[in-house]
Amino acid sequence: MAALRAAEAAGMEVDVSCFNVLLKQLQFEVRPVEPLLAEMRARGIDADKHTQAVLDRPADELSKMRTSELKRLLGSGQQEAARQLFDRLLKMGASDSHHVGMMMRQYCSTSDEQTELARAASAHLDLRCYTSMLTQLQLEGRSFDDLLDQMRVQGLQPDVRFERAVSRSPDELMRIRTTELVRLCERGEHGAASELFSRLLNHQKVDGQLCCVMMAHGGGTSEDGRALMERAEAAGVEVGVRCFKVLLNQLQFEGRPVEPLLAEMRARGIEADERTQAVLDRSADELSKMRTSELKRLLVGGEQEAARQLYGRLLEAGAAYSHHTSVMMAHGGGTSEDKRALMERAEAAGVQVGVRCFNVLLNQLQFEGRPVEPVLAEMHARGIDADKHTQAVLDRPADELSKMRTSELKKLLVGGEQEAARQLFDRLLAAGAADWHHTSVMMAHGGGTSEDRRAHIKRSSSKRQPRRGRGVRR
Repeated sequence: MAALRAAEAAGMEVDVSCFNVLLKQLQFEVRPVEPLLAEMRARGIDADKHTQAVLDRPADELSKMRTSELKRLLGSGQQEAARQLFDRLLKMGASDSHHVGMMMRQYCSTSDEQTELARAASAHLDLRCYTSMLTQLQLEGRSFDDLLDQMRVQGLQPDVRFERAVSRSPDELMRIRTTELVRLCERGEHGAASELFSRLLNHQKVDGQLCCVMMAHGGGTSEDGRALMERAEAAGVEVGVRCFKVLLNQLQFEGRPVEPLLAEMRARGIEADERTQAVLDRSADELSKMRTSELKRLLVGGEQEAARQLYGRLLEAGAAYSHHTSVMMAHGGGTSEDKRALMERAEAAGVQVGVRCFNVLLNQLQFEGRPVEPVLAEMHARGIDADKHTQAVLDRPADELSKMRTSELKKLLVGGEQEAARQLFDRLLAAGAADWHHTSVMMAHGGGTSEDRRAHIKRSSSKRQPRRGRGVRR
């Protein structure tokens, strides 16, 4: 409605197609359409076939449209918008069991949340809703006797799917719980995984295998793994060799001593199995590659803080190498000053930085339009020979560099990192390395008013800006 009024205020003549869109939205939200139809008649706007198609839409089709919209919102992470739509449908008496079932499966994350939703939509519960609630109660290791009583009161008879769910074996339930914990951890929902694990512990549904899964996939440090294992033991869980193997693996990965843990295993009478021995037999080269891969995975996945913590632990343990440092420099973001600071920190911890670290620093300096000669002189003074990657950086043509800078500016702006983009643009301006392509990207994607865009032009014009092309000098 606001868009329609704004269009009219701007002098646009709205027609029946605009009213059809608004009618459709009002109908979808279960709002009255009669006032809008009266407005159309008052304006002399005749309904067309599309108007009639909206008005003739059957309730079943509307229900499917609303179910699809709920699914779309929930699938794209718009939980609050989905809840608002569902509450609107519930309030207007337009919700049904399909909507309730969708919200139970994809909106609610605990049995308590499902119970609250069921109370609000008690008139629309069917067997599918009860099957969802049963599965969640089983997942959390809780009793479902009250649920069965509620079904009997409502006169609902279990169908084949419900009976199959009720008769799940302990082994099948354990597999379901294991799968859900792994799924939550892999999606980065460590809080939800920890909450589910706590519920299972409280209801004595955790065994050594489930504890091992949580330790292996729950992220965190060796201290976190040890705390989880001790917590499980306090709840009566008998931890075995698999839990110790996970803890050994994490200690070794962090470059920390494993001998105290091996001594604890012997004292408990826990014998190392083949997998434990495989952990202990890893070579230093294999471990270094594993750490490099994990650092890169964390950085590329946006888990910068976790990567920094791991790198810090490796430095403290004397287990960090030049490869790890170059990965942190290359994928950890930041300016040339940040990369220089990281390299100096590594050297202070005893890491012998090599040509790869200098290549990353050279690449960043060149990218910012800053002189690379001092770093090349430093490499020469240290006896570090340039390799083919160093030469590739130095041989990069000006046109290619300009395109790289343009792409990076656009990536930052589109990704919402406005401040980082402005800082990079300022560096390029200060170094005389900005061109009109960079300015146009800042104007097009940097947001702001026409005055802001005019300011970009003025700032850029105060610097000599070559155009991209052959023979351009920087």
